[in-house]
Amino acid sequence: MKLNLHVKLSDDGPPQVLIPNPYMWDFVEYLGFQRVHVTYIYHDEHFMASFPRIDCAGVQGLLDDWVACNAHSRSVAPCGK
Repeated sequence: MKLNLHVKLSDDGPPQVLIPNPYMWDFVEYLGFQRVHVTYIYHDEHFMASFPRIDCAGVQGLLDDWVACNAHSRSVAPCGK
């Protein structure tokens, strides 16, 4: 997966991340397994995930782990293929 995602901070809100829509369900599933409290807002080209209980460094760590996890899982082909 070739994504370069960064946490966005607002002055008065929690850390946020904009995720391209094609990756939405992979990201939602990953966060579900991590049991992370998150709020989603859907837009036409992306969706925004807000993390009210995690600081910026923690959210960036989640993003980095998710990208690394998907890069590894997509690089391994099933046997016989």
